[in-house]
Amino acid sequence: MVPEKFKLLFCTYLFVICCQIAYSQELNTGICVGLNSIPDDEEIVPDEKNSATLAAVVEYRPDKAFFSLNTEARFIFEEENTVVHFPLSFKFVIGNKFRICPSLGAYINTNSHYGAFLGINAEFHFDNKLALFAKYEFYREYYEEDVLTQFGVTEATTTYRRAQWVGIGVKYNVL
Repeated sequence: MVPEKFKLLFCTYLFVICCQIAYSQELNTGICVGLNSIPDDEEIVPDEKNSATLAAVVEYRPDKAFFSLNTEARFIFEEENTVVHFPLSFKFVIGNKFRICPSLGAYINTNSHYGAFLGINAEFHFDNKLALFAKYEFYREYYEEDVLTQFGVTEATTTYRRAQWVGIGVKYNVL
């Protein structure tokens, strides 16, 4: 059974992708590799703390705007399974050839985890088409957890943990 939160975010994700493809002044697509890191004391499963990631990135920026709308499909390769991460964020663009870009967004994962994040991007644009970038994101990740009550009854409760992600990549302006 798919949670309603996932359905809503996934539909929003598809809508944004369709809008980005239909019309934009700057439409960047790219690929990014990175590392997802979870503090030792906040692991849910063993050896979860450092997971490699691979992402397909899409960025839409209206002409001469100081912000862009970003989304991606990020695959997090954990020891026993692969989780797909769907973030949607606003990135505030500061600079032209070299850009420093703070970002703010929300996400949902295929393992029913969800949350919000803050990030910072550094981008270097070689020309109007090709750019290299580095990203850092700090997450607050919410998930359901079964807790044993004082009466011996198991109840589901929502809890959270911290996580961070760092990555590097390349993107290409297709318009």
